Amino acid sequence: MAPASMGVAPFDPARLERLAFASWPSLETEGAPGGWIRRYSKGWTERGNSVFAVGRPPEPDPEAAISAVEAWSRRRGIPPRFHVSPQSEPADLDDRLAARGYASHHATTVMAAYLDGIPATMRVGESLSLTDRPGPDWAALMAESAEDGAGRVSLVAAIAAPKALVGVKREGKIAAIGLGVLVEDMVGLSAMRTRPEYRRQGLCQACLAALAAWARTKNAIGMLLQVETDNAPARALYARVGFQDAFEYHYRVL
Repeated sequence: MAPASMGVAPFDPARLERLAFASWPSLETEGAPGGWIRRYSKGWTERGNSVFAVGRPPEPDPEAAISAVEAWSRRRGIPPRFHVSPQSEPADLDDRLAARGYASHHATTVMAAYLDGIPATMRVGESLSLTDRPGPDWAALMAESAEDGAGRVSLVAAIAAPKALVGVKREGKIAAIGLGVLVEDMVGLSAMRTRPEYRRQGLCQACLAALAAWARTKNAIGMLLQVETDNAPARALYARVGFQDAFEYHYRVL
């Protein structure tokens, strides 16, 4: 296992991107490995309803490939949306989309850490649970956290890969939650939520510690997560427990 002092440099960004993609499901996907992948999930989440434009476009002419995505999106009733990253092909995809009127949206930073660098325990005075399916309390907080929260719960329930859902209770109610999904030798984190009245009280760190402990039982070597680039408090929190920036991506939406 790599020492924590090595940071995230040994992680290949292209591999991290592939693992991050696999850690969050879509109801339907279309496309071949190594090429653009179309994702559809009834409009629930941007990730689940976008084109993962990493690898080769499905047609030799990039403009024709973009037009095909637009037609596909119209049939699905969702806005044309591209996941654009340093691994996207062609290299000028972002410029091409901008020229067609696509707006840049939700810049996201992928962060990663070796498990060696994440604290094994974090003190929390409340009860903590770890399950493999969304219970009523976990689902309720997830559903409250976003406009498409109920859809997100459905997507989490559909994840076939080994997963752990953590919840921390305070004053008898669920106060913070998180999700870890095992993909190869890494655990992708998602659905990290804390009720506003319980923020800055160490509950997110407690969730992270519990998921890191679970990851160790699965012989994982590290964890990765995706956070909006302009969310400075969250990025600072993750940095404090060992995560480092790996790369950024954003969406282009017509």
